[in-house]
Amino acid sequence: MKPLMKRIRARWPLGTLALAVALLVGVTVHGLRDPPRPPSTDADRRTAPAAPPPSVVSRAAGSELADETPPWKATPNNTPALPEGTVPTWEVDPPPPDPSAPLPPDPVAPPNPAEHRPPLHNPGGVNGDRPPRPVPGLD
Repeated sequence: MKPLMKRIRARWPLGTLALAVALLVGVTVHGLRDPPRPPSTDADRRTAPAAPPPSVVSRAAGSELADETPPWKATPNNTPALPEGTVPTWEVDPPPPDPSAPLPPDPVAPPNPAEHRPPLHNPGGVNGDRPPRPVPGLD
């Protein structure tokens, strides 16, 4: 009778553990399928404007930049309303850019680290400007 009691006693903790694991898996799967949403009311849905698609936003931003006045051509007449405490560009009067100034170089992508492995040690100190540091025990 004692071996039977040991098996019954061993089943309760295992069954409880299995039930807890099943419950946790179920809650996790439920949470992954239904992401949390911010609480909203019917009034919020009626008054909130629908967000425009990204293509409309990017076109609108591009048109604003095209209509922008360069800083060296700004005057009190063609400057839009500015926030309080902002210094207007026409008061600063920046000079126009130098047309003979060279253009900055084209951007260059960094090397692919999978193909160009960086050095794993620095024997020359900082960029080779100073001798390597002595290592105790190797001198």
